[in-house]
Amino acid sequence: MSSAHTNKNLATYTGLKYQSTTLAPVYDENHIEFLIGTRSLREENEIHLVEYIEEKNEIICNRILDHKPEIWSLSSCNWDPSLLITGYNTGMEFAGSLWRIKTQEEREKAGDFSDMEKLVDFNGFNGRIKSILFDPTGENKEKVISVDERSIQIWNLNKNEKEKEAKLDNKINVGELEVITASAWDFLQPHQFATSNESSLRIWDLRTLKETQEIEHAQGGAIRDLAFNRNKPWHIATAGDDFLINFWDLRNTKEFVYQNKQPQALITLAGHSHWVWNIEFNPIYDQLLLSSSTDSTVKLWNVPSFAFELLLEDEDESDKTRLSRGNRRRQKSARSKRQGHDGLAKSYDSHEDSVYAISWSPFEPWIFASVSYDGKLVVSHVPEKLKDEISLN
Repeated sequence: MSSAHTNKNLATYTGLKYQSTTLAPVYDENHIEFLIGTRSLREENEIHLVEYIEEKNEIICNRILDHKPEIWSLSSCNWDPSLLITGYNTGMEFAGSLWRIKTQEEREKAGDFSDMEKLVDFNGFNGRIKSILFDPTGENKEKVISVDERSIQIWNLNKNEKEKEAKLDNKINVGELEVITASAWDFLQPHQFATSNESSLRIWDLRTLKETQEIEHAQGGAIRDLAFNRNKPWHIATAGDDFLINFWDLRNTKEFVYQNKQPQALITLAGHSHWVWNIEFNPIYDQLLLSSSTDSTVKLWNVPSFAFELLLEDEDESDKTRLSRGNRRRQKSARSKRQGHDGLAKSYDSHEDSVYAISWSPFEPWIFASVSYDGKLVVSHVPEKLKDEISLN
């Protein structure tokens, strides 16, 4: 089935019945696929599994998966494309579930036409769910972290088989008056987790369950999203209600705090005219960053000064160890020469409503998707000129 419109630079999909704020990539090396969840409190919601056909520049819908409660968070699994986690509102409470997408053959063989099998439930949330995340490294397949407005929960998927509930291993309470607005799990240092409380950035050590660092007023308003650089240790970006994107080296900020001074961002990018809701580094070429906003635009930024480069012999040995976590393709690609100056590469204005979710394709680094609140999905490309400048050096 298909509900797509195309031109030579982008493809759009308008097959969703209801509004949407969630989007996730499918980790399938053979297809460019995305999951989109709908968010309607009074209707029966759905997850659309769509595929972008690059040769035809069109989007097709391969599956529509039933998911009755409204979807607040959606995460895909980076080691098994059949697995996903949703965080949702039942109308009475917030909860989450781990699902497995059934194959067509399984459905026909069992005579069961349900599209997904529920494997595990996550319960006991305190307020709205912000995210429920798989381990980004794929090294600990039993570990899941969820974040609601008040706390961080660390789950073990070795569940109680009778009740099909995940086991809550640990919980970090951030305080009754401190609402969590965003979160991110560090790929290079998976014991490190970041949250934001309004305008402050906080770093947590998952081994000790303690806060290790805080940058107060990291943005001029509430922080809406955080993103660790997957290739460069200690580097994180923040974005929020001040319309800005800030880039931080967490090692440098400690010195400012020690001197009782306000830490300064390494780089600040301005270009949006309203709240910046999402940011995401390119998984291969980390000088590229996407952002989306309630100004209805998606922006592609080229930030070579924040990108990974070859470590010199006198670099910290622990940093070299951390970098070994990146796969060979990522490290080889990221070592190309930095190209250009920090700034806006292109602004995409294909949406008419606020854009609450963006996602790079995991295996095609020049392609990305965005979804706006009205349910419109757009698949776009990095400009050819910029692509050539980066890939040919």
